[in-house]
Parts: sequence; C-alpha cells; structure tokens
Amino acid sequence: PKDEGYQKEANRLRNQILDELMKPLGQAVKEGYIKEVLRLSGEVEALLALGFDRRRAARDVTAQALRLALRPQIEVTRSVGMVFLPGALTGMILAGVDPLDAALVQAAILFLILGSAAITGLVVVLGGARRFMTVDQRLVLPDQPAD
Repeated sequence: PKDEGYQKEANRLRNQILDELMKPLGQAVKEGYIKEVLRLSGEVEALLALGFDRRRAARDVTAQALRLALRPQIEVTRSVGMVFLPGALTGMILAGVDPLDAALVQAAILFLILGSAAITGLVVVLGGARRFMTVDQRLVLPDQPAD
C-alpha cells in the first residue's frame, strides 16, 4: 500500500521530466544544430580545410545549438515564483504543507528537469555533430528543414 503511492508519485515525476525533455530535444535538433550547420557550413569547412579536427571545427555550432536547446527551460526555471506558481508548489501549499518545504520540493523538481534537459541536449547535439562529419574530416550537410 505505501509502496503503491510512492510508485505513483515516482511515475508522475518521471513522466513530467520526460515530457519536459521533448522541448529541448526538438529545439536542439531542428532549431539548433541543423540550422546552425547550414548557416555556418562555410566556417566549419574552412576550419576543416585548415587542419582543425572535427570537434574543434564544429565547436561554435555545437555551443550555439546547445544554448538554443536550453533557453526555454532556463527561462521557465528563472520565472518560477515571480511570474507563475507551478502545480506541485501550489498543490502542496493548498494541501497544508509548509510553504518553504513546498518551495524546496518544487526547486528540486525544476533543477532535476533542467539537468535532464542539459544532458539530453548535450547527447543530441554531440550525436548530431558526429552525424554531419565523416571520419575523414568532411562536412556532410543535412537536408534543408521545411519552414
């Protein structure tokens, strides 16, 4: 009985985190890496031609794509408490939990989501960096995304 309630809450938290990870994943791929590779392809190819390895040549593209992927989640985390009150915080306060404890739980959830988004964005962007570079240090441009 006690374990069932714990499992339900753990499943809810896991689903919330997975749901929040879809945004940075889409941002990292579509808005971030593909557009940046297309926009900076000349610079990347010039660096490759000058003898830089593929990691160094794609570093600017990778960094910009990761920034774009994390921006929405950072904005949400920054505005919590000043602009809106999240569901867990509000629900716990309405249920009679001490507001400080509710705020700590909500902060833990938000930072867990932000950390997960950072790891997801990093894995996707670095995977994209490898996908668009060949072993012999050539850039393979992705298909143009449909706007």
